[in-house]
Amino acid sequence: MKKITLIVLLLFGFLANAQLIEEHLYEEGVVTRVNFPGIGEKYYLIDSNNGRVKFFNADHSDWMTIELNLAPGFQYLQIGNVSSDVFNSDSQIEITVEYLTADFTYVSQVLAADGTVLYSGNFTINVDQTDGLAPKMFMPYGDSEQVYSLPGFNLEHTYPSKQLHRINLENSGEKYVYFDNNTSTANLFNADHTPWKTINCPKPDNFEYGTYYLVSETKFNADPQLEIAYSYLLYEAPVVVEQNSRVVNESSTLITIPNSGSFWFSMLQGYETKFEVLNNFTSSTYSTTIYSLPDLTPEITFTPGIQRVALALSGEKYFRMNGNFLTIYNSDYSFWKDIALPITEGFSPTGITFISETTFNNSPQVDFIFGSKKFIDNGAVIAYESKLVTEGGTVLQTFPDLYYLKFSHIEGLEDKFIGEISESGIFPISRSSVYSIQSQLATDFINADECSVYPNPASSFVNLEIKGNAITDASIFDLSGKSIGGVKAANIKGVDVSAYLSGVYFIHLTDADGNKSVKKLIISH
Repeated sequence: MKKITLIVLLLFGFLANAQLIEEHLYEEGVVTRVNFPGIGEKYYLIDSNNGRVKFFNADHSDWMTIELNLAPGFQYLQIGNVSSDVFNSDSQIEITVEYLTADFTYVSQVLAADGTVLYSGNFTINVDQTDGLAPKMFMPYGDSEQVYSLPGFNLEHTYPSKQLHRINLENSGEKYVYFDNNTSTANLFNADHTPWKTINCPKPDNFEYGTYYLVSETKFNADPQLEIAYSYLLYEAPVVVEQNSRVVNESSTLITIPNSGSFWFSMLQGYETKFEVLNNFTSSTYSTTIYSLPDLTPEITFTPGIQRVALALSGEKYFRMNGNFLTIYNSDYSFWKDIALPITEGFSPTGITFISETTFNNSPQVDFIFGSKKFIDNGAVIAYESKLVTEGGTVLQTFPDLYYLKFSHIEGLEDKFIGEISESGIFPISRSSVYSIQSQLATDFINADECSVYPNPASSFVNLEIKGNAITDASIFDLSGKSIGGVKAANIKGVDVSAYLSGVYFIHLTDADGNKSVKKLIISH
């Protein structure tokens, strides 16, 4: 009896928080969630073994399958852009497909849902969907790159570089840019592909430009000049031995950052924009330096790195995994709090994948998700898991075998999580699960005193009752949010639990009007 009492007390914390409920397990691969204009929410996955892409409805029922009709012996199948309104204006789904044939010929195609080949080539298809601009298609062609208008696949222009970028400047709008290793310049062109500006981007003669760049008229500062951040590297096969970065304007170099790799603008709505740089790019020990704008003054360096977040209640914060702790800092980089990671014995933490104050509860406390992995003596990974944890260290849920549990936020749709499953540490990942966020705080939940679950604890049969209404769905979930059974009927009076192992569960009840209730259920044999 004492043991049961303790379990009930612990469950009070669970019921005060939201729970991740597994909606569906996809056995055939890693699923991607999309919201097609005019069609709505769908999921899709690549069935590489059978050369097809399978699509599913929002309720995870089958929607359609696109047969790719690949050449025999294909390998390295990749699916790029998946859309309903990029390549033409009909109501079909179109996808880009790339693969190698058995004789190592590279094939790239744009396919319609009915299998029609809309475009075919032998180079990577890059679909540019820069915010605020109509989509375009980039296609490498020898040592050059071609720009095609969409829809229609009409060739607009050929540039003498395979490193072409398209940007939408704050004041001047659509531009194209590429970096010329021979002249050490950035060459910019108008939307109609006529020359616009050429800006000096100094680098040593034996270095070449990297893939990282930023171009802005206002983010670095508000003067009338254009600013460009770029990287340049020294490559000695098979490795990059040195990489540096610079920020220049149209007349001078503003800052040179040695031994740096990628960089980015850190932008949070309602807060100052920061410039962040990843240092020690060629080393296993890296750090992140945060620069203020517009003066490009280094404010602080974190080793190994840091992430920035705007919490719903506490505002701007920085966080990182610091050993076996989640460490959070204030906006001025002063220490805010440490939260111990409840790590399963034998596991090592791999990273914080989500942090929030309001997603899982309505109190000013931090909840977060972190991943971990377990090794054996030869260094191989044999297991992964993810955990949902409160600020106080309570583990709300443990997700065995989840290599990564990521947040899925799509404008206009309900927030969800997608978990990538790696059983026994095996790659590639072959399964995935979709989770919804279910809370007793939702407006359609039944008042607790109107719903009865008895006896509780139960050993064989549990009676169910909702005052004034019939129960149409009684689903049982374990503490990881996985559905393990239940009943659907017009008027459910109870559920047989004699076959379930002793333990703690949640039972989710839905009445005839669609209202819901979540109750703890203890099974004791």
